[in-house]
Amino acid sequence: MFVVIIGALLAVMLMPSLYQWWRQEQDYRDIQARVEAARERNAELERELELWNTPEFIASQARERLGYVMPGETQYSVVDPGPGYQDQAAVAAAAPRGPARPWVHMFALLTSEADAPAENEPTTP
Repeated sequence: MFVVIIGALLAVMLMPSLYQWWRQEQDYRDIQARVEAARERNAELERELELWNTPEFIASQARERLGYVMPGETQYSVVDPGPGYQDQAAVAAAAPRGPARPWVHMFALLTSEADAPAENEPTTP
């Protein structure tokens, strides 16, 4: 009986220390994950920096971002016509009006027709 009491007392005394150790292990794992993520991000930024050191990449970024062109080239820009514009081909291809009933009603009607036998079909004995 005395051994059980001493064991329980030791367990109660050690629980805060064990909990603190467990929390520190969790924090350590979280910090390791953040360090690994930072290393990956650093490697990604270094690859991007290497790209910026090449003249071809700088020229492509100047074309894309700033709209620069080399001498003798012609630049074309596509302009959004705005919300009032309607493509005549799309308007001509569109149906004149939608179905008379929603698709759910049409589906229900078609399934009920498919389940019902036709009246003028001969039945085989």
